[in-house]
Amino acid sequence: MVDFGQATYIDGTVVSGSELRRNTQRDAGDGSGVVRPGDLKVTQMDVPGAGVKIAVGDALVQSRAPGAERETYGFPLVTAQNYLGDAGGGIPGTGSSVPSGGRRDMVFVEILDPGLPTFYTPQESWPAGQSVKVSIIQNVPSTARSVADVPALANVTGYALALITYPASTATITNTMITDLRMVQKLRSWRVFRTVDLSATQQLSATTAFPAGGQAFPLELSEDDRNIDIPDWATHVNVLMILGSVRMPAGSTAAGTYWVQIGGNAHPDATRSTQGSFNGGGQANESKDTWMNAGKIRIPDSMRGTRQGFFIKARLSAAVGAALRPELNTLSSVLLDVEFLREPV
Repeated sequence: MVDFGQATYIDGTVVSGSELRRNTQRDAGDGSGVVRPGDLKVTQMDVPGAGVKIAVGDALVQSRAPGAERETYGFPLVTAQNYLGDAGGGIPGTGSSVPSGGRRDMVFVEILDPGLPTFYTPQESWPAGQSVKVSIIQNVPSTARSVADVPALANVTGYALALITYPASTATITNTMITDLRMVQKLRSWRVFRTVDLSATQQLSATTAFPAGGQAFPLELSEDDRNIDIPDWATHVNVLMILGSVRMPAGSTAAGTYWVQIGGNAHPDATRSTQGSFNGGGQANESKDTWMNAGKIRIPDSMRGTRQGFFIKARLSAAVGAALRPELNTLSSVLLDVEFLREPV
């Protein structure tokens, strides 16, 4: 006979904690992280001082105990709270002898399960009635990004939320000192390609300034193609625009920039990629150039779950005659590559 663990959701059965943790990992997947992008974010306190503020949220922490890697703990923080050290008197700051690179401390949450073999916090120091605890490790290695990078946390089941880098003689913690280490445990992405076959020649003529200026280039990217539904879970977007075989006439002195804009100019939160640039430089012969721009853009809250235009835009830095302007024609190619991401914010 083969003895299995208990199947889920059968009345009258007794399921152990380890089996429930295996169920959690089967549902959520392996790995550790926060559940939503803003969960458990560490920031300065509302009035900066010798402590930090931890945002409301939930996290999933995979066991680091040998042989228990298929188990995952879940826990909530139901109200935003300040942490000022275990005794509440403040997180220890630095004196004048700190090296020029500063002191780097890690803020992490530890699972307090008596069944685990290894802990950072001695059991006699566990807070009464608590199964999760915030702790700070001082002087972690400069390369540390997770609990696995800290020798003092070997086999300790926990999750790193942030780093605090202290200058010398500093007790007050501000956001500029905090490095976010969180990842969303269940990452999501969705990718959209938009292309267009041009039916007519289109010249670049606008000289109005970035960011609100420029012209849609090409204008022929239809409304259905340029309007894209932004998922309500998306926090960021990777954008890649490629204009292939942009005709630059012989002798052209045209110069300017191009970018991707999300939302029309009338949208109060319209946002844009950084700019790429071109320059004809008065070249002797006609050329066919490739314009490409890529970047990562944070999606404003007001655009999540809405349908917005994604515009390829360009401008001339100064007006030139029609015979010298860059143009797209029926031999040109247009690609707009959009990948929505769910990441910590």
